Amino acid sequence: MHDFKYDYLYKNNLPTNQLASIPNYGSYRYDQLGQLEHEQLVGKPDRYYSYEVSGKVSGLYADANKTQPKVQFGYDAIGQRLYKYSSESQLTTYYVRDASGNVLAIYEKTGNTNPIQQEIPIYGSGRLGTLNVLARSYVYELRDHLGNVRVVVGKVNGSLDIFSQSDYYALGSVLRRSGRDYRYGYQGMYAEEDKETGKNSFELRMYDNIIGRWLSTDPAGQYSSPYVGMGNKWLSGTDADGAWFDDYYLYEDGSMEVVKTNDSYDTYYYVFSKSYTYTPSATIKGGYDIQVEMDKAFLGYAPKNENGLVRFPFSGYGFTRYGGTDDDTDGGSNGLGDHWANPEVAAALMGAAYQWHLNAGNAAPIQFGDMSGSTGLTPNDKHTSHRNGMNIDVRYIRTDGLLQPVTVNDVQYDYDLNQRLVNTFQRWGFGSIYSYKNTKGCQLEGTTQFKGHDNHLHLFGFSANK
Repeated sequence: MHDFKYDYLYKNNLPTNQLASIPNYGSYRYDQLGQLEHEQLVGKPDRYYSYEVSGKVSGLYADANKTQPKVQFGYDAIGQRLYKYSSESQLTTYYVRDASGNVLAIYEKTGNTNPIQQEIPIYGSGRLGTLNVLARSYVYELRDHLGNVRVVVGKVNGSLDIFSQSDYYALGSVLRRSGRDYRYGYQGMYAEEDKETGKNSFELRMYDNIIGRWLSTDPAGQYSSPYVGMGNKWLSGTDADGAWFDDYYLYEDGSMEVVKTNDSYDTYYYVFSKSYTYTPSATIKGGYDIQVEMDKAFLGYAPKNENGLVRFPFSGYGFTRYGGTDDDTDGGSNGLGDHWANPEVAAALMGAAYQWHLNAGNAAPIQFGDMSGSTGLTPNDKHTSHRNGMNIDVRYIRTDGLLQPVTVNDVQYDYDLNQRLVNTFQRWGFGSIYSYKNTKGCQLEGTTQFKGHDNHLHLFGFSANK
């Protein structure tokens, strides 16, 4: 068991939640989105991480330029892992999933050989165990209250025996283990152990079970630190996916369907198609049971505070943010941070950004700026109209794709892309948009000229399409 002292990075003479180092263990560096970028552990080679736009790890590299991959990951349109490739072993692992994301089968191949089916999960109310296809043997998991796989039993050499056995330290690292390798360990009900990284891969993030921290920020913002594992509740805390839950269903025409729940988070899905199956009811004479099936993409989470506002995520499909970092140091008496939005406004922004991700080709992601403070008041003295999370600033899109400011009079200002951006926001219910006319007299159609908006759009007049 380690006895660690955590040293944190300081910005503007104030501590952040980002690790700088752990004496005699390692040092750390994060990128601008708060994702662990460089990990230097004592006595081990340096590690460099790359990420998908959704915040999931896409690769682990041996060099800062990321030309020497050690392991790479690929994901489908809804963020589920499709494959894992280790350049050291030349082993590629493929995951075949159903429409809900459950793993149906796992294939492996080495080098240029053909993939061979290795495992088929066995399900009841959840995963019960695994069929080893080549050995034609079934093994079953015994898990504790945290979802940790403690014992795997099955037939070994024709006799019922213990396949593997594991005990864990409080933060999740292995205390002792015997038997054969098994894919699932600490919180294995929800996560896979990646031997190549030494981390636990949950649906949304990777977890370091030695130091008890996530590699990237919590998309749900559940705790004061976005990196803390299991809320520091090591004997009772679990995390099914690396965040927490709630429900908005967003459709191509800009409409949304809201399913209310009793927790503190909103979850966003983009629905590609929806179908209904009607079967005669066994309980209601002459009635029918209706089953709804959706082809949908998971977009992200946002936590809701006591004022009914949600903290908009740092980044996601088709968008990123600029301005304040919501580090609980800005906003003053007007509330913490400056990226708090009305729940339905946040849902519309998520839908618009995902459509931009799907349809805008190689264009830069949408850059969202000031919204409101956490109390619903204006985040600063310059934006007095930004109240109750109903007013949103958006940077103009540049022709060179850079995530930097641009004015309507700069040569890098892309009129056509910005018109498409305006049209997208209008589809999602923003009835009024401020912009600015350039020196040639050109102004985006459907917008109103307002001083001070030569470098950003201002969205307001929102009405949800339901």
